[in-house]
Amino acid sequence: MDHARRLLATSTHRHNRDRVLDVLQAWGHDTSDLENTDDIAARERHAQLVAERASWAGGHTEDPPF
Repeated sequence: MDHARRLLATSTHRHNRDRVLDVLQAWGHDTSDLENTDDIAARERHAQLVAERASWAGGHTEDPPF
């Protein structure tokens, strides 16, 4: 946990920060005090993209007839 906190305190690399935050959350840690504004914005963008992809459903509204 200490290594993860040090990485989050010093790293600006988006991918590394995302992975560390994901792992800590998976382990049940509250990461709200470790996230910066860029982390929060990236998480919100990702959630929006996932929601848009889910609503698009491949451009079809019905199952194909075969």
